[in-house]
Parts: sequence; structure tokens; C-alpha cells
Amino acid sequence: MSEQQAARTATETTDLDDRIITVIARVGGLERDEVTGDKTLVDDLDIDSLTLLEIAVTIQSEFGIPMPEEVLPDFRIVSDITRYVGEHHGDA
Repeated sequence: MSEQQAARTATETTDLDDRIITVIARVGGLERDEVTGDKTLVDDLDIDSLTLLEIAVTIQSEFGIPMPEEVLPDFRIVSDITRYVGEHHGDA
């Protein structure tokens, strides 16, 4: 991979992460700057299972990727969600 391709991929990842964090903040009723990759969904952001399901449905709708309920318990911190979407975004 060339440096230019790597830089473009890093930018796309950053843009993707930002879009996902914006969804989490909007659906979770949070300020955008409260939501960072290292925040825990339950303890730091007070996101309950119903809100997490709502986030998953919104991500499915906005990004066109499947996010089955079975994967939701694997999401402990914000970066778990951004990683999942990043891994599956190209598959859609």
C-alpha cells in the first residue's frame, strides 16, 4: 500500500469514526465531545441496552451494514462499535 493510499485509508477511518460517534451522541442524548473511543458505553455514557439497540438500528440504516442483536453484548466501549463498523462497512 502506498503512503497516499494509507493516508486516504486513515482519513476515511477517521471520518467513519466521527460519523459513528455522532450517531452514538445523537441517539444517546449526549454532547458530541462527551463521546470518545475509550469511553465505556454503560459506565461512562450511561447507555442502556435499549439505547444500544437504537444505536445499532440507526447505524444499520445510515451505513447499510448488518448489526445483529447477537453482537451488541460485545460492545463495551465506543471503539468496539467503530471497529465493528469499520470492519464491515466495505462488505455492505
